[in-house]
Amino acid sequence: MPARSPAIPRKRLRTGALVAFAWAALCAAAPVGSVESGGSDDYIVGFVRYVHWPDEDAARAWTVCVAGLGASERDARFANERVRNKPFAWRAVEDAQELEGCQVLDLTRADAATRAALLARSRGRPMLSVGRGADFCTAGGLICLHEPGDERAFEVNLSAIKESGLGVSARLLRLGAAHLPQDGTP
Repeated sequence: MPARSPAIPRKRLRTGALVAFAWAALCAAAPVGSVESGGSDDYIVGFVRYVHWPDEDAARAWTVCVAGLGASERDARFANERVRNKPFAWRAVEDAQELEGCQVLDLTRADAATRAALLARSRGRPMLSVGRGADFCTAGGLICLHEPGDERAFEVNLSAIKESGLGVSARLLRLGAAHLPQDGTP
């Protein structure tokens, strides 16, 4: 009788399928770049689909402020992207005084000092901050991208989201893992 291979639990199969589906849904409209290649651009477009800002009707475009890398090539790459009938505009920022008008703050490529200063300035404001790793969430970031191979590709910092005043779809919360502080309290 041939040896049987170990069965994969159904729950694990469903979780893997859900993660794959989640990333496909988030990135469907933005096929260029990836977290693996260092780019968070595609995911930002996906995140904007599931987040609502208190004053979003007044905005003409989704302004994504980027620290650590110029934004000019992004305008061209995402010229055809639209979410809720608004285009994307990418703007490079270097200091906390330049954050006015930003809906999204991309800190994935920023050095530690710039990241800390901009993140501190964005706290409590309706601004979706995106960075890398659980430490980013611990410091108050809203969306924390994980490295390839992690079970969940990103975490959502629930307490920081609440503090920001942003409305986040339950669907996004299901797609990402909830970030819990070190002591385990939400």
